[in-house]
Amino acid sequence: MPEARHGFWPTDFSAADAVQGLKEYGQLELAADGSLYWLEYRPAEGGRNVLCRYLPETQHIQSLTPEDFSVCSRVHEYGGLSWCLAGEQLYFVNSRDQQLWRQSRLGGTPHPASHETQSRFAAPCWDRQRSRLLAVEELHRDSGVVNRLVAVSGHSGAVEVLHQQHDFYGAPVLSDDGRQLAWVSWDHPDQPWTRTLLYRARIDQAGRLFDIQLVAGQQQPQALTQPMFDRTGQLYAISDRDNWWALYRYPEGASAGSSTVEVQRLLEGDAAEDIEYAAAPWQLGQRTVCLGDAEDWIGCGQADGRGLLLHHNSGQCRRLAEDYSHFRWPVAAAGKLYCVAGSETRLPAILQVSLDDGRCRVISGGGRLLPADGVSRPEHLSFPVGPRERAYAFFYPPGNGRINGSDSLPPLLIVLHGGPTAASYPVLSPMI
Repeated sequence: MPEARHGFWPTDFSAADAVQGLKEYGQLELAADGSLYWLEYRPAEGGRNVLCRYLPETQHIQSLTPEDFSVCSRVHEYGGLSWCLAGEQLYFVNSRDQQLWRQSRLGGTPHPASHETQSRFAAPCWDRQRSRLLAVEELHRDSGVVNRLVAVSGHSGAVEVLHQQHDFYGAPVLSDDGRQLAWVSWDHPDQPWTRTLLYRARIDQAGRLFDIQLVAGQQQPQALTQPMFDRTGQLYAISDRDNWWALYRYPEGASAGSSTVEVQRLLEGDAAEDIEYAAAPWQLGQRTVCLGDAEDWIGCGQADGRGLLLHHNSGQCRRLAEDYSHFRWPVAAAGKLYCVAGSETRLPAILQVSLDDGRCRVISGGGRLLPADGVSRPEHLSFPVGPRERAYAFFYPPGNGRINGSDSLPPLLIVLHGGPTAASYPVLSPMI
């Protein structure tokens, strides 16, 4: 095998290859019939976001979003969750006008579902009992910008304010029976990864909120994110109250001012380890956990710089998809788990994982840009930067299956990420 000085190795991978956009996936959802939906970012189409539908029986993938639409919310500027299923229909936020649009979940022509030209919408969820959408509305007026929690009629598009007293609102979530609503709020100068408030409310027959409870975040400052209900109506959320983002159960009666009802962390002691089950929630509606029955749940975690896909069931923990190194947007039903997965050597993919035997199958994506021996693989580093503080990094040693390096040391390029709005993960990066 020939030798060459570092920095002068031959490669078929050009600068143009490195800077071209890559397809990305997110916002997965399962319909009642088992079909899978997701949002797909397509750089080759001018950066459009397209809703796609996958049929497990035929393994066919269908693009649903017409060419003159792009599914994208700009609430809080960073946006986030921008669509939801609604029975035989779906609703999405159109990038151009930031309004809600209605479309058959099988495809076809979209129709306007809201008419608030001064507003942007995000994180819609369907309230089937009342034929309406619950969403975060960001109202832009000359006097300033107001965030609030609203209901949008599925018939007329009329907007009704449900809650408005905080600077920011996170994604609302309904219980399966439609009788409870939970959400996260926060105020200046807090950020969603420093301190938020978790709310729970009941919904009367007319759709109004009552018995509104501040569940957590008032007396013990913490960052709460991803509220969710299980099938029995119990409330869960991810909190960093113990310094690691972990999953907690909030039993009936638990509130920010109550000391009689204990909040329960789902993992304790050695089983908890030092795993983060969330990332900084800059975008609305991120998902890193999905709930099953009883003590059955799936979490996308981070430990020692590497992503973990973990199936927790009755106190037992099983790792899935070990060939991948970063996970998000898990959804599961009928013994099948779907998620977005990143790899050190392959492009992002949508995975189907069997919960019976752990077998993985790529639904979309997952291709190679380079041969596996031509990709530099990251090594996780930790080093002291003060008396008690440590910093963390990924080191990418030179890698090329067609050549050996010379005896001289390679140059070292140090790249610092830009803070909590960005993070480095051990996944294939053409720029690196």
